[in-house]
Amino acid sequence: MQAYSLFEPYPVSGTSIKSAAEDTRGRVASVDQVIAQLEQDHRQAVASVSGTLEESVADAPTEAVTRANDVLQQAEYAAGCLELFGTDIDTYNFESAYPRSISRLNAAYSAGLSDGFGAEYEAPADDATPEERQTANDDYTAAWRDGRRELLNVLNTEKALLDGELDQAATSVSTMLTQGPTQANVTSLWAAGVLPPYAPVLFPGIYLSGGDLPPEAQQELLQYLIDHPVLLINTPSALALVIAGLPTDIRTDIYVEQRMEYLRREGSLTGPNPGGLYEDWVRNTVENGVSIDTLLEIARDHDITPDSFDVLDGMEIITDPDGKSFF
Repeated sequence: MQAYSLFEPYPVSGTSIKSAAEDTRGRVASVDQVIAQLEQDHRQAVASVSGTLEESVADAPTEAVTRANDVLQQAEYAAGCLELFGTDIDTYNFESAYPRSISRLNAAYSAGLSDGFGAEYEAPADDATPEERQTANDDYTAAWRDGRRELLNVLNTEKALLDGELDQAATSVSTMLTQGPTQANVTSLWAAGVLPPYAPVLFPGIYLSGGDLPPEAQQELLQYLIDHPVLLINTPSALALVIAGLPTDIRTDIYVEQRMEYLRREGSLTGPNPGGLYEDWVRNTVENGVSIDTLLEIARDHDITPDSFDVLDGMEIITDPDGKSFF
């Protein structure tokens, strides 16, 4: 069935809006690199001086870093607003179930057109007079027009509702951009999954709950922490609150990666998470409340590495009713 484009989509695609948001984030990455380099250079400068000079150098980059962080915050906030509106456009064009999206409205009209808008032609008898045949044609045409009019009334009503929802979304995003990163606005963007996983660090004065993150964003946060292991060790309080509020499974995954990083720094592990029985061992310490210090002590005293579990390869794993593993 050929689709009939009775209703036009929004003139700018959601993909284009989201691409603009990503372009903004690409520039943010450059600012982030400047901050990192500035702080690194500052640490080296402080290490090379002493006395009164050290005191004067200690706070030298504070203003520059603060301004750069403000730029990061505003840019990420604006990008989040753009991405949110891009999502609203996708909903308008493709995804809305009721009122139906533009594509679904057009599909409904095409289906009605293919079905003759429900009109049925009652063929006259073989011996019907010309007048009777004309009457049959006229009746069908009238039924076709009535059916089309009824369908258009329904579709146009939904189209008006759909337009209203997009107008409301546009007004909301415009208001958010005007108001800036308030608690309510940042929370809305966070819940929609359009802020980066490091948003709790970027908006330190705003409480963000890990439970508000969509599953995809939860996985993105996990990967971000794996890619930035320093945050696994020195976790900012705002980020720690987010992690604590995540669902148990993803929170446990993060704590496992945190312990892996501690083990790397202790020298008991090299490279990424090796998985397998070694990961099961670390995960078991998380799930049973074994402290990180105790884990490191056990690994150090018994020289436990991923290779230590090779002897168990191929053995049958038996679990008790609580899921605890035995071999």
